Amino acid sequence: MSAAPPDLVTSAPPVVEVVDLVKHFPVGRPPLLARMRRGAEQPQSVVHAIDGVRLEVSRGEALAIVGESGCGKSTVAKVLVGLLQPDTGRAAVAGHQIPLVGARDRAARRRVQIVSQSPWSALNRAKTIRHIVTQPLRVHGLVRGRKALEQRATELMEMVGLSAEYLDRKPLDISGGELQRITIARALAGEPEVLVLDEPTASLDVSVKAILVNLLSDLRRELGLSYVLITHELDIARHLADRVAVMYLGEFVEVGPVDQVFARPDHPYTRSLLAAAPSMDTLGRPPEIALRGEVPSAVDVPPGCRFHTRCPFATPSCREQRPQLEPRGEDRAVACLRINELPAHGLAEEESAP
Repeated sequence: MSAAPPDLVTSAPPVVEVVDLVKHFPVGRPPLLARMRRGAEQPQSVVHAIDGVRLEVSRGEALAIVGESGCGKSTVAKVLVGLLQPDTGRAAVAGHQIPLVGARDRAARRRVQIVSQSPWSALNRAKTIRHIVTQPLRVHGLVRGRKALEQRATELMEMVGLSAEYLDRKPLDISGGELQRITIARALAGEPEVLVLDEPTASLDVSVKAILVNLLSDLRRELGLSYVLITHELDIARHLADRVAVMYLGEFVEVGPVDQVFARPDHPYTRSLLAAAPSMDTLGRPPEIALRGEVPSAVDVPPGCRFHTRCPFATPSCREQRPQLEPRGEDRAVACLRINELPAHGLAEEESAP
């Protein structure tokens, strides 16, 4: 993948590789019905969920994808685990292309597992935890025999800090934080190389979040897992991730080491996103910038830079030219036409020509 921006390329062979990924969702009337109704070819509107996303994750690394709701983060997650088929582009785990939706390549599906936001919707409430945790073992033929299944189920529960007594319970008998740990145990049952964490702490209170974040950190270190973390909680990204990719309207606008990006954000959107995050410590934080208007519709995305409709630094060229991720230093990349003209840190009051 020699054409990828340097900030997305790791020294070792990547365990996750995504190249020019595009996923659009049609909206409105189906084309045939539109033609019958209007008597002419009618282009169908689409939601631009992700447009040309490229990324790599090395073995043992955690990459966080952050951004506002609706920017396309969860669509990336669903493509990575084979729940959605991309329109164009390629996604691979450990050198193997992610199977088509509905394909029966179980070995490939084992390599990447997902932990979703809501454990209540992810688990079958009618089944016992024993059935839930051991089902991947049976499906993939990893463990055979009743005694071996029971032993492995107990091991998985201990890995997530729960005792074997939970195996006889059902999801409705368990708290949300404990249930999310069981979701993680089920994901680990298939012995994956990559975990896709789609807002794993969003439905939990603060104390339970801390426990889960520590658990995920320990599991990554002990098992050598790689994480793709989808989150709008910047503090979770800061604690769990090595690198961060900031997403806006289906595109990455800034990528780099999480400590560097959070300490010295370059892109105007990244600066506004970090400034808006709740924090008890306001010292050293980048000053807020006043964004114009609302997030544009993903059905009717702006031409040129997609952020130009809200950016106080936009110029006429920003409306016409689509910026690409360009290297900025050794480990970072930013997609902004005016990146070399912006103030180094604080976004001073500046109004450009509309």
